[in-house]
Amino acid sequence: MKIGMFTDSYFPQINGVTYTISLWKRKLLERGHEVKVVFPSSENYEEGENEFGVKSVSFPFYDGYRIGLPQKISDKIGELDLIHTHSPFSVSFLGAYISRKRNIPRVSTHHTFPEDYIDYLVSKKMLKKSLIYLYRRWEKRFFNSAEVVTVPSKVIKEEMNKKGVRKIEVLENGVNRDFFKPSNPVFKEKFGNKLIGYSGRHSKEKNLSDIINVAKRFPEYTFLLGGNGPYRSNYKKMASDLENVKLLGFLDREKLPSFYSSIDVFVFPSIAETQGLVALEANACGTPVVGADKKALTETIVDGVNGYKYEPGDIDELEEKIEKVLESKGELSQKSKDYIKNHSVKSSIKKLINIYERITEGV
Repeated sequence: MKIGMFTDSYFPQINGVTYTISLWKRKLLERGHEVKVVFPSSENYEEGENEFGVKSVSFPFYDGYRIGLPQKISDKIGELDLIHTHSPFSVSFLGAYISRKRNIPRVSTHHTFPEDYIDYLVSKKMLKKSLIYLYRRWEKRFFNSAEVVTVPSKVIKEEMNKKGVRKIEVLENGVNRDFFKPSNPVFKEKFGNKLIGYSGRHSKEKNLSDIINVAKRFPEYTFLLGGNGPYRSNYKKMASDLENVKLLGFLDREKLPSFYSSIDVFVFPSIAETQGLVALEANACGTPVVGADKKALTETIVDGVNGYKYEPGDIDELEEKIEKVLESKGELSQKSKDYIKNHSVKSSIKKLINIYERITEGV
């Protein structure tokens, strides 16, 4: 099958969307499918085989993101059996246009809620409401024009249904269990044996202030915050007086299994997750998670199995849940590894191919 993936998020951006698309591409190739990826080009990333960057400009309101510009791409990508769009913006709109023009079936995946990032664009309340209203009208029209819409969790399916989006199927991103597994805890050699951590984007909606605030309650533990992002300087300032909070900066992906294996608890206070893939990656390495009881994390984290949930902003409850994990780390570690067996990328790709086959065959 010849598949065209159109996305507005791709390398050199580092996030769950880019890694998921890259992983799905690789797994589909291993199964004999041909996959072409169309994305906003960047001078910091060299196109690989079957990767097609369209001209783009930087997005001034959110560091690292780029906006693809209208461009003729049909001749470059050649024949396609199916188009898979991964966002409702310019590059994916190009994919939807080609789908309609060539009469090629289209799958569309909803990875994130752009409304959660509106604070980066405007500060006035009325203008925010207007932009959200316009976006949601466009979002509904865009997704409903696809044959199938996939979302990574049941919670997000319910939210999208409320917005009027139909034909939705739950398809988890999936964890690469061959890569994410218990590994040598080398971070303990540098930072000590008592570690609590987070790795991911440093942005406002990730709500890392909760981690910084709770660190004051655990002076005997070192809190490691890996990653980078537009709000990093704010978090660095918040933690400036805390000796037990270390901002590590960007961590190479090859280091993540060791990072997860080195910490006793992965704290995930984000309030804007559609699945929370990093939580499952930590679980695959045997590390329980304490995460915000918001959006998809309400489903991803099962209390007493792979960790515990807490009400974001409630530092007393966050402290309590961290202590509960520390008290039963061994038991929760094994449960976390067992839990992840049902969330592998192998099963996700199997379901994805089934969706592709159904819509290309008109079933």
